[in-house]
Amino acid sequence: MPKYPFIVFFTILFLAGCGGEKPEVLVVLKTLDNPFFVDIQDGFVKEWGERKQDAVVTIKSGRKEGDIETQRKILDAQYSSKVANRQPPLIKGLVLTPSASGGDLVLQIRRYRKAGIPVILLDTGINREELERQKTNYNLLVRSNNVTGGEIAADVLVKGLEDNAKECRVLVLNGVADHDTAKERRDGFVQKAESMGCEVAMEKTANWRRDDAQRIVSQLVANWKFTGVFAANDEMALGTISALKQAGINDGTLIVGFDAIPEAIEAVRSGLMLDTIAQNPRKMGKKAAMALAEFITTKAKKKKLPSFKEELLSPVSTKRNLAPAL
Repeated sequence: MPKYPFIVFFTILFLAGCGGEKPEVLVVLKTLDNPFFVDIQDGFVKEWGERKQDAVVTIKSGRKEGDIETQRKILDAQYSSKVANRQPPLIKGLVLTPSASGGDLVLQIRRYRKAGIPVILLDTGINREELERQKTNYNLLVRSNNVTGGEIAADVLVKGLEDNAKECRVLVLNGVADHDTAKERRDGFVQKAESMGCEVAMEKTANWRRDDAQRIVSQLVANWKFTGVFAANDEMALGTISALKQAGINDGTLIVGFDAIPEAIEAVRSGLMLDTIAQNPRKMGKKAAMALAEFITTKAKKKKLPSFKEELLSPVSTKRNLAPAL
């Protein structure tokens, strides 16, 4: 009998545990309290499962959009436990929808890339100059053409007001200020609306959140002067509807949102919203899974991965493209 049976037993258990660890792909989303990001998750998980990859999917998210601190903590914790001092790393790939577009997550991305882990960004990009300054990169960015989406929203809203013989005086509710997604949707909308002779009378930041939009609009209803509202996502559009309803304003204000989440599509169907610009988050998730599987295979063959590759998906007007379903 061994002199130290407990130590022998513990060592066997420890080694068995190490051998039983499965490789993972880490998906870090902005939040799961918005159906848009749930759809990204579902698209990724479905495609990954169909590809019968060895790596299991680990899903993490911030508490709300803009929660960059939680995303940073998640990435740091996952790196410490599953990448640092491991050869090979337990994490085989990272998919990230960044909560900020600046340099907030550049250090984290650099660590994962330095460990040889492919990184795919979805929905929102990260400043390329910041990444290059830190001598790192991402491999692929998959997102909607948000400028085009903003232009489509403007065209729908301005023409909708013209059809109702209304003056075009619009409130813009935007997302988190330093998101490239927010900037691009805003720029596309404002430039197109103004080129069509519409007045963008006010712009407010509602942080992508329904409650923030409801609060902001509630503060404006006493002197409501807008004939239309462009909300850069559907959560803010739905918050606008709630605020106007609570204030008893029923003057036919036309509202256009962005994302085509189920609740917004129902609002378009019932006439509470004029339109919502449809992205395809499930397709985003699917494309990320397809690309990541390819990147992992490419890396295993010791071939070079792409750097700063970008794939744009085209958004569409729900009202114009899904009219029979509405």
